[in-house]
Amino acid sequence: MKLNIAIGILRKKNSFLITSRPYPKNYHGYWEFPGGKVEKSEFLIEALYREIYEELSLRINLNKVIYFYSYKIKRGKIFYNLNFFLCFDWIGKIKPMEGQKFVWIKKKNFKNYKILKSNSRIILKLISFPHCH
Repeated sequence: MKLNIAIGILRKKNSFLITSRPYPKNYHGYWEFPGGKVEKSEFLIEALYREIYEELSLRINLNKVIYFYSYKIKRGKIFYNLNFFLCFDWIGKIKPMEGQKFVWIKKKNFKNYKILKSNSRIILKLISFPHCH
C-alpha cells in the first residue's frame, strides 16, 4: 500500500512550529510537523490546506507556500511518500484540535525535542535552506 502525506513546515520569523502526537496515536509523545494523509481525488496542496485547518484551525495562504522536499519511507507493508511544504503566512490563531501540544522552536533547538524519525531527516535540509535563516 502507498500513502501520500502532506506536511506543513510553518515558519514565523526564525522559528518553526512543531506539534506533539497525543495519546493514543502511535508514537505519542513525539514531536512532528503538522500534516496528514492525502485523500483520494485530493491534490497535495489541498490536503496540506485541509490538514493544517483540521489540526490547528489555521487557514494557510497558498500564495505563500513553497514545495520544499519529499522522500519515501516504509513502515511494515506501507510505503509513505512524505511531502514537505514551507508555509510563510496563514489566517487565524493556533487552536490545537486533536489534543496536541505545540511549540515554536528555532532550528538550533530541534535537538531538545524527541522528533518523529520521519520528520527528523528534514531538519538537516532546513538548516541549509537559505529562506530559513
